[in-house]
Amino acid sequence: MRVITTLLACAILLIFPLAAHAQQGGAETGEGRVLQLADAYQDGYLRMAAVSCFSVYSTSGFIFGDFLNGVIDGQTAINSMEHVALLHSVTYDSISEIQTLTPAEDALAQHELGSLKDILERENRLLSAILDLFSEGGVEQMEQVKAELVLVEQALDDYTNPPAE
Repeated sequence: MRVITTLLACAILLIFPLAAHAQQGGAETGEGRVLQLADAYQDGYLRMAAVSCFSVYSTSGFIFGDFLNGVIDGQTAINSMEHVALLHSVTYDSISEIQTLTPAEDALAQHELGSLKDILERENRLLSAILDLFSEGGVEQMEQVKAELVLVEQALDDYTNPPAE
């Protein structure tokens, strides 16, 4: 819940200065300034989306660890994962929408959005595997979680430490 509140607060702090500036300057705001602000807001959004990806990974890991250590039961773990799934869903949907609206010619932005979307798609498979483990609790489900976890960790590592070309 704290993560969601923090992300909402960041979004509000990013949006209000733009609205206030637009009301003040009207004609003073040249095309260059608008493009500069758009770049700043896009960069800020991409950073928040990246933080969301890491938050989904770490928070689901805490819940998973508590379940494995017997601190919480399967139903409590499933209920806790609902908050993680909400953050994941909002981030994925917004990235998908922004990616659709981003011009194909903007290769850098498309690459960045694609990388984040790839992480979120892998995390979605991990979250599904974890939920299956919480509800069914079998060896097969544990193996699936381990396999998906490796893929998510690799995607996060590639995002933070891009391979040298």
